Amino acid sequence: MPFPKYPLFAFSLAAMLPITAAADSHGMDETLDGVTGAQILACEEDSSGEGCATILSRLFVCNQAESMPGCADFMALRDEAEAAAEDEADAEPVEEPDGEDAEEIDVEVRAEGEMSDSEGEPVMSEGDEPDADDADLVDGSDAEAPADGECPVLDSSDWEAWVNAMPGSDASPRLIVTGMVSMPSPGYEVSLERGDSDGSDRPVQEVELMATAPDMDASQVVTDYELRFEMDSPAPIDGTEAPFSAVRVMCGEDELAMIEPVEVAQ
Repeated sequence: MPFPKYPLFAFSLAAMLPITAAADSHGMDETLDGVTGAQILACEEDSSGEGCATILSRLFVCNQAESMPGCADFMALRDEAEAAAEDEADAEPVEEPDGEDAEEIDVEVRAEGEMSDSEGEPVMSEGDEPDADDADLVDGSDAEAPADGECPVLDSSDWEAWVNAMPGSDASPRLIVTGMVSMPSPGYEVSLERGDSDGSDRPVQEVELMATAPDMDASQVVTDYELRFEMDSPAPIDGTEAPFSAVRVMCGEDELAMIEPVEVAQ
């Protein structure tokens, strides 16, 4: 606490204490009737307030001669007010600095190294790696891993089909099918195999695409595969018309292409 600022005449009063204490005490008590402890503290902080000259003079006198009549009550008022001010300061809450509230995440510890969300579902254990169901894409990739049982072909193009009728007695006609497929990653084994035909005079011949995923995890990056398929074919009709009306390329239940007409290459 800063040392109280007493008016100059208070020091002259101190010099007169032995003579005037008894005579003035009654008059000073009447002058200070109604003074509160808060007023005393306020005058100690700022001596220019109304009535502070009288209050500070009395405070100075009582500090020098505590046994003077009225001083005990006067000083008790001051001490009580000072204690109340200290208690009020201790009770004030500490203001936190301004700033954005951090997002709270409701997470509880389930076991050492394992956490769960608010619904109790396990999220991740220490040392675990995300499985294929947790991450559709690898960072930097542009393809999705196919679900089990689905055709993994993302796109196909450049399909052609023709019957190669080579001249000569030893030559045998062959149906040739070519095309390109886009797969979700490198490392696939992709091939075309002979499928069913509808048994008509000029049947639609089915060709089935077979795809085997790589054994090890591969980065999910779209990769193109060129395909070529050959099978024995009946001879062209009249030497110019293919014995097949069309070729249907299938991948599981999905139709990738319907190639028609089938050309004849001499």
